[in-house]
Amino acid sequence: MPGLADQEDRLDAGRSQQLRRPVAVSGGRVGSARSNEAALMKAALESDFAVPVAWSEDASRTTWENAVYTAQTAGTRGRP
Repeated sequence: MPGLADQEDRLDAGRSQQLRRPVAVSGGRVGSARSNEAALMKAALESDFAVPVAWSEDASRTTWENAVYTAQTAGTRGRP
């Protein structure tokens, strides 16, 4: 049975497909993990749900940093 985060990702992917809005993923490495959270989410969204990811931010370590760094990333790259 998938965890709550997996269920939320699936719901978000479905909403993105319905609304046709750009998707951003955000999250750095946790502990000694090899991959950062943004890379894992991007891979799942694109391969499992066919949802393209417009922006990816992989340096954040907190929710506050997620918001700040994602806004900076989206602002510098413009809207797809």
